[in-house]
Amino acid sequence: LSLIDDQIETLKGFGLNCVTLNHTNKEQHERIYSEIKSNTIDVILVSAEKATDEYFLNRLGSPSLCVCDECHIISEAGHDFRPQYANLCKLINKINIDSRILATTATADADVINDVIEQLGNLNIIRGNMNKSTHSINVVNFSIKEDCSNILKNAKINWLRMKIPYIYNTYGCGLIYCTKAKTVDILYQRLNEFNIRENWELRIGRYYSDDKKFPRARVLSALKQKEIDIMICTGPSLGIGIDFEFGFTIHFDPPMSILQLYQEIGRAGRSPKSTPKACSYIMYSPKSKTKTDKTMHSNVIDRNIATTIYTVL
Repeated sequence: LSLIDDQIETLKGFGLNCVTLNHTNKEQHERIYSEIKSNTIDVILVSAEKATDEYFLNRLGSPSLCVCDECHIISEAGHDFRPQYANLCKLINKINIDSRILATTATADADVINDVIEQLGNLNIIRGNMNKSTHSINVVNFSIKEDCSNILKNAKINWLRMKIPYIYNTYGCGLIYCTKAKTVDILYQRLNEFNIRENWELRIGRYYSDDKKFPRARVLSALKQKEIDIMICTGPSLGIGIDFEFGFTIHFDPPMSILQLYQEIGRAGRSPKSTPKACSYIMYSPKSKTKTDKTMHSNVIDRNIATTIYTVL
């Protein structure tokens, strides 16, 4: 919803009449539907959940263009986390056959493209250049021989202690990504200790989806008002859905896939006029890779088990 609000604000700057329908403005829905019927609205921005709602579809009419932004979610989260993304064919089948369809994403490999085509129909594929001319990417290698995650974690924290002042002074505000909320809490505490003890004079924030102390609306408002210099967060929580200019990203933990990495480092260097170039740091160690591989494999059901379940059903 926060991204929709940002997009509405931007589009209104171009003189377009833009609206959204969601649970926060239910009292306006009937008025908006009346405006849709009278054809006085230029753009309607809604979530996938609303876009596949029968009542909405019956009141929508015949838009000339249907856009599915961040369409990789159809493939990555449409099977479980947000199943409505995998049901967008309801929208496509409902709207006028002459309506144009546009699906956009920064990360689409062959599997994602096939999933999107399955949902939205046969599309013309247009690929942009994935080179980031406004970006430099650095891998920080931690060759820790001891089999101890605490030693590795402390080595990474010490690196941040030495480098954060320089990185911030060079590139401006940035994001530090972690895979777990617990790690976010630890980093938030440790970096704030350094911040006070060593006079960094930085405003450090944190965010993850279940953080009751710092809810998403409050965090996004603070970012928009430029009240946070460094945000520590879990990847999925602030990987997409925000439209702010960051100067750097740091992956304290390795992401689960190259697509996730590309999405998350894309939070920095969004403007082609970024000066200096944005910078991303990826903290890497063989231990981290082994742990990531185990996590990835533990999330995938064994083929034989899946076949047995399918046969029984």
